[in-house]
Amino acid sequence: MAKEILDGVETESKNVGNFDPTLLLTRVRLGFGTALAEAGKIIAPHLDDDQVLELINLGASIAYFGKLKPDSCWEFDRRKARFLKKDASNFFDIAQPCIMQPQ
Repeated sequence: MAKEILDGVETESKNVGNFDPTLLLTRVRLGFGTALAEAGKIIAPHLDDDQVLELINLGASIAYFGKLKPDSCWEFDRRKARFLKKDASNFFDIAQPCIMQPQ
């Protein structure tokens, strides 16, 4: 699907060093991070919900472009980071709830 959608698309990414491939698919194959992000934005509208969920389950990075309305927040003092377990299971023992400002 990516090859079909990206075939012939020129990149908007800036040149990296002496290497200047202009085709986005070439940069994706070479693993350029900016090209991967650019390709993802182009491909995303072509994916159905099952494909999106499959990518998320495989560890893909995701973004939401709508407006977020959080119902709570937590403050974390970086000086206490050394006490945080590797799996962050004790996060709420160390962090403090913060006061939400009205929007």
